[in-house]
Amino acid sequence: VEKPVAETSAQIKKIKNKFSKLNIPLSVNYSRRFDAVARQVWSDIKNKKYGNVISAVGLYNKGLIHAGSHLLDLAGLFFGRVSSGKTLHKIYDHSKSDPSVSAWLKFTHCPNFFLIAGDSRAYEIFEMEILLEKARLKFFNAGQELSVELRVKDKLCPEFTVLGKPVIKKTELARCAYGLIQNAVDFLDKKAELYCALDDALKAQAICEKLILN
Repeated sequence: VEKPVAETSAQIKKIKNKFSKLNIPLSVNYSRRFDAVARQVWSDIKNKKYGNVISAVGLYNKGLIHAGSHLLDLAGLFFGRVSSGKTLHKIYDHSKSDPSVSAWLKFTHCPNFFLIAGDSRAYEIFEMEILLEKARLKFFNAGQELSVELRVKDKLCPEFTVLGKPVIKKTELARCAYGLIQNAVDFLDKKAELYCALDDALKAQAICEKLILN
């Protein structure tokens, strides 16, 4: 199913109930969940390869539901559930019902997540930067590239710890449709869970609605 699944979380709940009674699972196309590189980052964060998450920033524009929900869903994958949040600012660059919202959120595994809204009338942007104890990770170029900077000792002042030169790699976002199909096949063969089930889409939609209404 393409996102948004419906216009409101209440409608998504009705769809969920109906398909649950029919015992039909639904996979939702939050495309970055099907990017193998993003899923490796999720695994690295989960296994604390780079230590604990200190804070993270997501930059986007063109509407919270239209574009920002991709960031919130990806943050949900990486950091778990939202426990609290606060709307800071709104920019109406997409539609009256779907502004770009700046906000602060606290996730289970990220104490400070800052959602920063730009204005798509100037240019479009989609990035996520994650500060961890041993590294900085950054998805940029609309999520098509990932930069990794590891913690190192400063060469001139070895008593200081700094970030080393970035190692940049291409993500597999351009092949996410293949990832979605493969996940569906693996799910039907009972080899994997759905990477993005209806419940995941419902969580992202509910967060968006709360931030827009605040």
